[in-house]
Amino acid sequence: MGKAKGLLWAGAGFGILVVSLILSTPRPGPGKTGREGAGPEDGGKAPPALRAEASGSGPRTPSVLRAEPDHVRIPFQEAGALQFQKGELQAHLLFPVPPRHRLVIEQVSVRAGLSEDRRATAMLTVRVGEAYATHVVPLLAQGRFEGEGSVFAGTQALRAYADGGTSVQLRVDRTAAGDGDTGFVSITGVLEELR
Repeated sequence: MGKAKGLLWAGAGFGILVVSLILSTPRPGPGKTGREGAGPEDGGKAPPALRAEASGSGPRTPSVLRAEPDHVRIPFQEAGALQFQKGELQAHLLFPVPPRHRLVIEQVSVRAGLSEDRRATAMLTVRVGEAYATHVVPLLAQGRFEGEGSVFAGTQALRAYADGGTSVQLRVDRTAAGDGDTGFVSITGVLEELR
């Protein structure tokens, strides 16, 4: 009982401390935004990507801060079929990124149908500047299906970037070569048009 009472008093003391800090925080007066001296019009320096939009004809009080983008964002999604060549252990698709753009990949999905109880893995490779990054897409066995063999599938939410003028590679590897193995891949995200 003594411990519980002590915890109760400690919690009450913490609550009083938080309330007193909130009440003692200075607030801007009427007609003030709390940003005086911070914006370019006041001789200070505001973050370059933010601007305030005034509402109404009264004092200049920002109602919304919006980021001024240095690029246009375009929804992006591409998909394609993979066909393993006879004797090859891997198949891949390339998704070219247009010049003066940046691709932000947010989701990758892969499905592979393999014969004779083979297993599959998948990787996404992107390039920014001179740096390459490879992201693994985990594939789980889904079972055996008539006409497709052993099916492996996976999806991965991520944030990966690819510069314009490069290609995104989505590759599927299998454990043994054979005939008739196929796959399907898709990527979604945002294509940023750089200005």
